[in-house]
Amino acid sequence: MVAIPAQKVPVPMLVCASEDDPIVDPASLEQWGNYLKPGDQMWFCPGGRHFFHYSFPSLVNLKIMDFWQKLQQLQTSLA
Repeated sequence: MVAIPAQKVPVPMLVCASEDDPIVDPASLEQWGNYLKPGDQMWFCPGGRHFFHYSFPSLVNLKIMDFWQKLQQLQTSLA
């Protein structure tokens, strides 16, 4: 298993992972929740293991598109 150190980032952030990933430590992914800014999102794919983006490309595509649309709406409302 791999731990990904959570930290603040200055750009919009979408954290994606699989609920059943045998490689990435789920506890380290949960720590990213402490660093989410308005507009940031965390999403766990239901299944797919470590290569969920390969196993479920349409689902990942929908999530990325949703992220960008909500980010655009947030920016529009702040303007």
